[in-house]
Amino acid sequence: MQELLVAVNCIREPIGSTITSEMSDVTEFKTTLVIRFSQKIQNFIKMAKNLDSFKTLCGDDRLALIKYGCVENLCMRSLQYYDLTHEYWTIYANLILTDEERELIRRKVEQNRQNRLQNAIQSLDSTVNTNEPGNHFTHLLTAMDTIRDPMPPYDNMTQITSYWDMFRATTVKFESTIRNIIKFSKHLGVKGGSGPPLLLLHGHPYSHVSWRKVAERLALNFTVIASDLRGYGNSSAPPGGKNHEDYSKRVMAKDQVQLMEKLGYTKFALCAHDRGARVGHRMCIDYPDRVERAMFLDIAPTLAMYEGTTMQFAEMYWHWFFLIQDEPLPDGLIAANPDFWMDQILGTGGSDPERKLEYDSYRQTMRNPAYSHAVCEDYRASATIDLDHDRADRAAGRKIKCPVRVLWGANGVVGACFKPLDLWQKVADNVTGRAVPSGHDIQDEIPEVLLDEIYEFF
Repeated sequence: MQELLVAVNCIREPIGSTITSEMSDVTEFKTTLVIRFSQKIQNFIKMAKNLDSFKTLCGDDRLALIKYGCVENLCMRSLQYYDLTHEYWTIYANLILTDEERELIRRKVEQNRQNRLQNAIQSLDSTVNTNEPGNHFTHLLTAMDTIRDPMPPYDNMTQITSYWDMFRATTVKFESTIRNIIKFSKHLGVKGGSGPPLLLLHGHPYSHVSWRKVAERLALNFTVIASDLRGYGNSSAPPGGKNHEDYSKRVMAKDQVQLMEKLGYTKFALCAHDRGARVGHRMCIDYPDRVERAMFLDIAPTLAMYEGTTMQFAEMYWHWFFLIQDEPLPDGLIAANPDFWMDQILGTGGSDPERKLEYDSYRQTMRNPAYSHAVCEDYRASATIDLDHDRADRAAGRKIKCPVRVLWGANGVVGACFKPLDLWQKVADNVTGRAVPSGHDIQDEIPEVLLDEIYEFF
């Protein structure tokens, strides 16, 4: 394995020779990198089969295919690092260019991004032949390149363009916000509106875009902060740490509390779905003076769900028990075909063009192996360190003190396999709730019902 790592490092060394002052556009820069290194990495994959260390790894024929797949994934991950080009674009912008050159390029990249983004938005208004030049922005897969064009970095840069821009906020102007929160992560999200602060936390495998049907109208009465959890959306994806602690809900809750502090809010309301609600549960326990009211969508407490697992639940929520397996099994299999994985979890988005855009944004994130690994770490943490924290709460009699409202889908798995209200009443002092006519994604399936519930509860 050491030979493999050395070989990967050797591939990285000639990067400087590809950087020239003529490359004034990040797309040109990225394309050059891919052309320069794709064949070299493919040759490295073939070479790996002949390495002594690889022969040793594959001594057991039953594991040979899996192990070779891991080696291949290691190599392809290197190519994806080059494809992203953030690190080397930073080197190019900061070390090679003068201040004047950097500013000229910043303006050019920003103008190109604005032009392409406008094309993307306009293409939503009519039926477009995607085979015609210039009309490929109907797919967020391509528009992602517009949104993620890395800008030459400045220490005081506080704004980024969000996926939110793809959904044309017409009632309320949302400002995109980025804050450095902790040593690992940049947590991205959107903030807009006026009124008391309301933090929205998404679930798996989503991002802040999952609130697109309700956030604008909520912003008429609340200051809405829709954040990306670490390992999802546009937030960073740390490796995992000892015992998966970097994805413990305690650490993920701290992220969000620090985000709200940075924005000036020491008290706030919370509405959270799926994994975000698990973060919210921990937040209410660890920071009882911060969360004034909490609404949890279509989950039951983690410990109760594991303790109450039945064959029915295991079959319907199979991904729970797949994602908690040790690295690299789920990580490598997802990274090998991320689109197939996302199709199994999400489906295709159907005929709704905005939902298809939304789902494509999630697929794009999952194509980065760092994020498929992050998802696995999130679930592995829930089956290990999070359960330790939950058991400690139970033993100490710690419960959620703020008012809690729980909604679950009448057609969903959680309601079919558990009694959510009963389970939440065991971990919180003041809980109300009911089933609503939807499946798992309440905010997407019945946004009007959710809006009514939020206005009544908060």
